[in-house]
Amino acid sequence: MKDKVTFNFLWYESINFFKKNFMMLTLLGLLFYLAPMVFVEYNGLLETYNGMPAKDMIPVLISLASLSLLSTILGASIIYSMKSKKGSFGEVINGASKYYLRAIGLSIVLSIFLILILLVVFIPLAFLAGPSVLSNRTTLGLLVVIAFIPMLFFAIRWIFSTFVLIFDDSKILSSLGKSKKIVEGRWWNVFFMLLLFFLVLIIIIFVLQIVLTYLLNYIGIPLLILFFTNLIPMFVSIFSLIFIGNYYLALRK
Repeated sequence: MKDKVTFNFLWYESINFFKKNFMMLTLLGLLFYLAPMVFVEYNGLLETYNGMPAKDMIPVLISLASLSLLSTILGASIIYSMKSKKGSFGEVINGASKYYLRAIGLSIVLSIFLILILLVVFIPLAFLAGPSVLSNRTTLGLLVVIAFIPMLFFAIRWIFSTFVLIFDDSKILSSLGKSKKIVEGRWWNVFFMLLLFFLVLIIIIFVLQIVLTYLLNYIGIPLLILFFTNLIPMFVSIFSLIFIGNYYLALRK
């Protein structure tokens, strides 16, 4: 396995893949991310209000579940395109479709595991702290941060599980185990590599948001504003998957 993987190598490999497959990646993003997100936001399906009755929360929950489902499909499609090296939108959709159900299953399993890990730490801490301490927002926030640490530990260990599932045509639990083996002994390396990547992304996003905000001042059409507002997050999500995918490929060699 290749241990000394540089940030520059991963960055330029990811840029090259992104440029080479720009049209296909954009079409995937439009279909599985941008269009659904604009539709949901334009129709106010994610708006929540204090004291909203439980029955009125159903559209919000359905919208969130749908967006999460489509996001998983987008991820599986991009990962498959990296595996197959096919640049055709139709070929990627057709080939990736056999992984969609497993990828969704893995996403659900991962979410359950991580939430359980968070609760296993948070509930005893909350019990020890007592109700009077929990009424303090600062203390409550501190407990959440403490409970988040072990969840982060396992999240990093399983970060490559979807890539394993598709590249190795692996089962759900096997993917978690293989991802753990890849990260084992290099947890801090993976953590700091991803931290550096997201810090660089934050700087780039900040600059782009300033430019976008300036341009949006001249656009008076709400639908177009939503479109351009969600365009940057779409490309960020796609590029993040490519970067992590290239990191996975480098480490598994």
